[in-house]
Amino acid sequence: MEKIWYMSHLDLFEGISEEEVHTIADHAEDLQCKSRTSLYTPFDGNDRKVFIVKEGEVILYHSAEGKRTVFDVLGPGMLFGNFLPDMEQVSHFAELLPGSRICMFPPEDLQRVVTVHPEVLARLLGKLTERIRDYEERLKLDTTSAQERVLGELHRYARKKRNLFSWFHGSVPLALSHERIAELTGLNRVTVTRSIKVLKHRGMITVNPQGRILPSS
Repeated sequence: MEKIWYMSHLDLFEGISEEEVHTIADHAEDLQCKSRTSLYTPFDGNDRKVFIVKEGEVILYHSAEGKRTVFDVLGPGMLFGNFLPDMEQVSHFAELLPGSRICMFPPEDLQRVVTVHPEVLARLLGKLTERIRDYEERLKLDTTSAQERVLGELHRYARKKRNLFSWFHGSVPLALSHERIAELTGLNRVTVTRSIKVLKHRGMITVNPQGRILPSS
Protein backbone atom coordinates (compact mmCIF):
# COMPACT_ATOMS: atom_id res chain seq x y z
CA MET A 1 0.00 0.00 0.00
CA GLU A 2 2.82 2.41 0.80
CA LYS A 3 4.36 2.01 -2.67
CA ILE A 4 0.97 2.66 -4.29
CA TRP A 5 0.44 5.79 -2.17
CA TYR A 6 3.90 7.09 -3.03
CA MET A 7 3.52 6.48 -6.77
CA SER A 8 0.07 8.07 -6.86
CA HIS A 9 1.41 11.23 -5.17
CA LEU A 10 4.28 11.80 -7.56
CA ASP A 11 3.50 14.78 -9.77
CA LEU A 12 5.04 12.91 -12.72
CA PHE A 13 2.22 10.34 -12.64
CA GLU A 14 -0.62 12.78 -12.06
CA GLY A 15 -3.67 11.80 -14.08
CA ILE A 16 -2.84 8.15 -14.75
CA SER A 17 -5.33 5.50 -13.68
CA GLU A 18 -5.24 3.67 -10.36
CA GLU A 19 -4.78 0.41 -12.28
CA GLU A 20 -1.63 1.76 -13.95
CA VAL A 21 -0.27 2.94 -10.61
CA HIS A 22 -0.88 -0.54 -9.19
CA THR A 23 1.00 -2.12 -12.12
CA ILE A 24 4.06 0.03 -11.52
CA ALA A 25 3.89 -0.50 -7.76
CA ASP A 26 3.61 -4.29 -8.21
CA HIS A 27 6.84 -4.31 -10.23
CA ALA A 28 8.65 -1.89 -7.94
CA GLU A 29 11.25 -2.78 -5.33
CA ASP A 30 12.24 -0.85 -2.23
CA LEU A 31 15.82 -0.47 -1.05
CA GLN A 32 16.77 1.09 2.25
CA CYS A 33 20.30 1.49 3.59
CA LYS A 34 21.79 2.26 6.99
CA SER A 35 25.27 3.10 5.71
CA ARG A 36 26.74 4.45 2.48
CA THR A 37 25.75 1.97 -0.20
CA SER A 38 26.78 1.69 -3.83
CA LEU A 39 23.66 1.55 -5.99
CA TYR A 40 25.35 1.02 -9.35
CA THR A 41 28.61 1.57 -11.19
CA PRO A 42 29.48 1.83 -14.91
CA PHE A 43 30.59 -1.79 -14.79
CA ASP A 44 27.95 -3.84 -12.97
CA GLY A 45 24.81 -3.29 -15.09
CA ASN A 46 22.70 -2.47 -12.02
CA ASP A 47 21.59 0.84 -13.56
CA ARG A 48 19.03 -0.79 -15.88
CA LYS A 49 16.06 0.53 -13.90
CA VAL A 50 14.17 3.72 -13.12
CA PHE A 51 14.94 4.93 -9.59
CA ILE A 52 12.96 7.31 -7.40
CA VAL A 53 14.37 8.75 -4.20
CA LYS A 54 11.86 8.33 -1.36
CA GLU A 55 13.99 9.39 1.59
CA GLY A 56 17.51 10.71 2.06
CA GLU A 57 19.89 11.45 -0.79
CA VAL A 58 21.68 9.79 -3.68
CA ILE A 59 25.03 11.10 -4.91
CA LEU A 60 25.95 10.78 -8.58
CA TYR A 61 29.65 11.08 -9.32
CA HIS A 62 32.48 10.25 -11.70
CA SER A 63 35.67 8.61 -10.53
CA ALA A 64 39.09 8.72 -12.14
CA GLU A 65 42.48 7.86 -10.65
CA GLY A 66 40.96 7.61 -7.20
CA LYS A 67 39.34 11.06 -7.29
CA ARG A 68 35.57 11.47 -7.02
CA THR A 69 33.82 14.31 -8.82
CA VAL A 70 30.23 14.81 -7.66
CA PHE A 71 27.92 16.22 -10.34
CA ASP A 72 24.51 15.76 -8.74
CA VAL A 73 22.79 15.21 -5.42
CA LEU A 74 19.25 13.85 -5.68
CA GLY A 75 16.63 14.27 -2.96
CA PRO A 76 13.11 12.92 -2.31
CA GLY A 77 10.84 12.71 -5.34
CA MET A 78 13.64 12.88 -7.93
CA LEU A 79 13.94 10.32 -10.73
CA PHE A 80 17.13 8.98 -12.29
CA GLY A 81 18.48 5.89 -14.01
CA ASN A 82 17.64 4.44 -17.41
CA PHE A 83 14.26 5.64 -18.65
CA LEU A 84 14.20 3.41 -21.74
CA PRO A 85 15.00 -0.33 -21.94
CA ASP A 86 17.61 0.09 -24.70
CA MET A 87 19.51 3.05 -23.24
CA GLU A 88 23.29 2.74 -23.05
CA GLN A 89 24.88 1.86 -19.76
CA VAL A 90 25.74 4.85 -17.58
CA SER A 91 29.27 6.21 -17.22
CA HIS A 92 28.93 7.36 -13.61
CA PHE A 93 28.51 5.93 -10.11
CA ALA A 94 25.47 6.23 -7.82
CA GLU A 95 25.75 6.02 -4.04
CA LEU A 96 23.05 6.07 -1.37
CA LEU A 97 23.80 8.05 1.77
CA PRO A 98 22.99 6.57 5.22
CA GLY A 99 19.26 6.42 5.94
CA SER A 100 18.30 6.73 2.27
CA ARG A 101 15.46 4.81 0.71
CA ILE A 102 14.71 4.40 -2.98
CA CYS A 103 12.07 2.77 -5.12
CA MET A 104 13.04 1.12 -8.43
CA PHE A 105 11.03 -0.35 -11.27
CA PRO A 106 11.64 -1.58 -14.86
CA PRO A 107 11.93 1.10 -17.59
CA GLU A 108 9.33 -0.82 -19.60
CA ASP A 109 6.69 0.34 -17.10
CA LEU A 110 7.60 3.98 -17.63
CA GLN A 111 7.70 3.52 -21.39
CA ARG A 112 4.21 2.00 -21.32
CA VAL A 113 2.84 4.93 -19.29
CA VAL A 114 4.34 7.66 -21.50
CA THR A 115 3.01 5.90 -24.62
CA VAL A 116 -0.54 6.11 -23.29
CA HIS A 117 -0.12 9.44 -21.48
CA PRO A 118 1.94 11.96 -23.47
CA GLU A 119 1.47 14.47 -20.63
CA VAL A 120 3.68 12.25 -18.45
CA LEU A 121 6.38 12.39 -21.11
CA ALA A 122 6.05 16.19 -21.22
CA ARG A 123 6.52 16.37 -17.44
CA LEU A 124 9.52 14.05 -17.61
CA LEU A 125 11.12 16.17 -20.33
CA GLY A 126 10.48 19.25 -18.21
CA LYS A 127 12.27 17.67 -15.26
CA LEU A 128 15.20 16.63 -17.42
CA THR A 129 15.42 20.15 -18.87
CA GLU A 130 15.58 21.58 -15.35
CA ARG A 131 18.34 19.13 -14.51
CA ILE A 132 20.36 20.14 -17.58
CA ARG A 133 20.06 23.80 -16.53
CA ASP A 134 21.22 22.83 -13.07
CA TYR A 135 24.25 21.04 -14.54
CA GLU A 136 25.05 24.15 -16.60
CA GLU A 137 24.95 26.22 -13.42
CA ARG A 138 27.23 23.69 -11.76
CA LEU A 139 29.76 23.98 -14.60
CA LYS A 140 29.71 27.78 -14.35
CA LEU A 141 30.54 27.53 -10.66
CA ASP A 142 33.70 25.60 -11.54
CA THR A 143 35.12 28.77 -13.15
CA THR A 144 34.46 31.04 -10.16
CA SER A 145 36.36 31.78 -6.94
CA ALA A 146 36.32 29.40 -3.99
CA GLN A 147 33.88 31.62 -2.07
CA GLU A 148 31.52 31.84 -5.04
CA ARG A 149 31.72 28.09 -5.54
CA VAL A 150 30.85 27.36 -1.93
CA LEU A 151 27.97 29.87 -1.88
CA GLY A 152 26.64 28.71 -5.25
CA GLU A 153 26.74 25.07 -4.22
CA LEU A 154 24.94 25.88 -0.95
CA HIS A 155 22.14 27.55 -2.92
CA ARG A 156 21.94 24.59 -5.34
CA TYR A 157 21.91 22.10 -2.49
CA ALA A 158 19.19 24.05 -0.64
CA ARG A 159 16.95 23.88 -3.70
CA LYS A 160 17.48 20.15 -4.06
CA LYS A 161 16.68 19.55 -0.39
CA ARG A 162 13.12 20.76 -0.74
CA ASN A 163 10.88 17.75 -0.29
CA LEU A 164 8.11 17.49 -2.90
CA PHE A 165 5.65 16.46 -0.19
CA SER A 166 6.59 19.19 2.28
CA TRP A 167 4.21 22.05 2.97
CA PHE A 168 7.18 24.21 3.90
CA HIS A 169 8.77 26.13 1.04
CA GLY A 170 11.03 28.48 2.95
CA SER A 171 14.74 28.23 3.63
CA VAL A 172 15.88 25.35 5.79
CA PRO A 173 19.29 25.35 7.53
CA LEU A 174 21.60 22.83 5.88
CA ALA A 175 23.17 20.04 7.92
CA LEU A 176 26.37 19.98 5.89
CA SER A 177 29.80 19.29 7.29
CA HIS A 178 32.83 21.04 5.83
CA GLU A 179 33.92 17.66 4.46
CA ARG A 180 30.59 17.27 2.69
CA ILE A 181 30.79 20.77 1.19
CA ALA A 182 34.30 19.94 0.00
CA GLU A 183 32.95 16.83 -1.70
CA LEU A 184 30.17 18.80 -3.41
CA THR A 185 32.43 21.62 -4.60
CA GLY A 186 35.60 19.68 -5.39
CA LEU A 187 37.57 21.98 -3.07
CA ASN A 188 39.74 20.81 -0.20
CA ARG A 189 38.47 21.08 3.36
CA VAL A 190 40.84 23.89 4.38
CA THR A 191 39.69 26.04 1.45
CA VAL A 192 36.04 25.35 2.32
CA THR A 193 36.57 26.34 5.94
CA ARG A 194 38.26 29.60 4.92
CA SER A 195 35.51 30.34 2.37
CA ILE A 196 32.76 29.81 4.93
CA LYS A 197 34.49 32.21 7.34
CA VAL A 198 34.70 34.86 4.59
CA LEU A 199 31.08 34.37 3.52
CA LYS A 200 29.89 34.56 7.11
CA HIS A 201 31.91 37.74 7.71
CA ARG A 202 30.37 39.30 4.57
CA GLY A 203 26.87 38.39 5.75
CA MET A 204 26.28 36.11 2.76
CA ILE A 205 25.55 33.12 4.99
CA THR A 206 24.54 32.62 8.60
CA VAL A 207 25.57 29.74 10.83
CA ASN A 208 23.28 28.83 13.72
CA PRO A 209 24.54 27.57 17.12
CA GLN A 210 24.17 23.98 15.91
CA GLY A 211 26.56 24.70 13.05
CA ARG A 212 23.90 24.60 10.34
CA ILE A 213 24.28 26.98 7.42
CA LEU A 214 21.62 29.22 5.95
CA PRO A 215 22.51 31.01 2.67
CA SER A 216 21.27 34.60 2.49
CA SER A 217 18.69 35.36 -0.18
